[in-house]
Amino acid sequence: AAWSGPSPYENNNVSVKVMSGKLVALSETPKVLEVDPALGPVGPVVWSDKLRASPLSTAHPHTMEDGRFLNYETVLGKDCFYRLYTTPAEAAGVGAPLERTEVARIPSVRPAYMHSFGLSTSYYILVEFPWLFQLSKFVSGQASKTIFGSAPETVIDGMYSWEPGQGTWFTLCHRETGALRRVRLAEGIFAYHHVNAVEDEQGRVSIDMMCYPDPRYNALTLEKVRSTFFTQLPEFQGGQLRRYIVDLEKETIETKVLFDGVCELPTIDYTRRNTKPYQFVYGLGYDGQALRVDLHSGETKEWKQPGCWCGEPIFVPRPEGEEEDDGVVLTVVSDPSTGRSSLAVLNAATMEQVALAETPHHIPMGLHGTFARL
Repeated sequence: AAWSGPSPYENNNVSVKVMSGKLVALSETPKVLEVDPALGPVGPVVWSDKLRASPLSTAHPHTMEDGRFLNYETVLGKDCFYRLYTTPAEAAGVGAPLERTEVARIPSVRPAYMHSFGLSTSYYILVEFPWLFQLSKFVSGQASKTIFGSAPETVIDGMYSWEPGQGTWFTLCHRETGALRRVRLAEGIFAYHHVNAVEDEQGRVSIDMMCYPDPRYNALTLEKVRSTFFTQLPEFQGGQLRRYIVDLEKETIETKVLFDGVCELPTIDYTRRNTKPYQFVYGLGYDGQALRVDLHSGETKEWKQPGCWCGEPIFVPRPEGEEEDDGVVLTVVSDPSTGRSSLAVLNAATMEQVALAETPHHIPMGLHGTFARL
């Protein structure tokens, strides 16, 4: 299959993660590119399994409680489905192949575009926004032309159709039994980024996301992002950090606004708080500032250097710390006036600067990174 062989779209510039002990770069295709501890390229990760090839994946995997790496792929064909798979918790050697294990398969008549997905203690969570796969474009070859660079549309615009009248389906797959539950929200919404998913004593699942009224993907052209920071683009206004409380017994969804504004590329104290009750979200605000949102009080704190743009704020806990905000926030800061970058270290509780490590050169603005001890 074209999706599994060599291709010209190995441009994995969306995120960096640790997968089975490997430092890897990810994008929205199933290609996973390995980097060695010195940041030198190793090449595509070789899968030793026989899972059916797919064209689409996500750059936002999860790390499960036992250390396994969890991700999902969209498999297209006569019978479309989402495949959730894991790779081992044990570290593999540099360049060593990996075996994926399918842990869930969720059928879909028209797959949705989902940039990320959720995980709670009991469920794999896919929020199927009404940006839906168009078989006609795929079959006609338009999608493959788009992927391989000979069509003017972006990959996503060339494959999906925004149909808000379809509503938004919250699909929860039980991690132990594989049982599927789907609850429909009448409103058509869109989100790039899940933040967290927490279950309460009544069995309800709170799913937190940075939401928009519709997709903003076509705003991310090179011309536009060169002109200003992406959160300042008109297309990214109207965003809200929202919580959707899904009651599976009543089959209802309650909506709660956690923050009325942009908090993009959101991160949390992931290693200690993912799937658990939490209080703080770190992200990027409208002016490209590093932002902290207190979900309990609604209070916000921020940090920014004049004329500069911050990158994704990454929370790093103090090893012996117990409080959720006991640690630092790391953000790569770009200064267009000097053409150089720096790494800012911020107190996670106050968002005050602790240190600033300047570089003699520019670090290209990225999307998602990671803090890893290799």
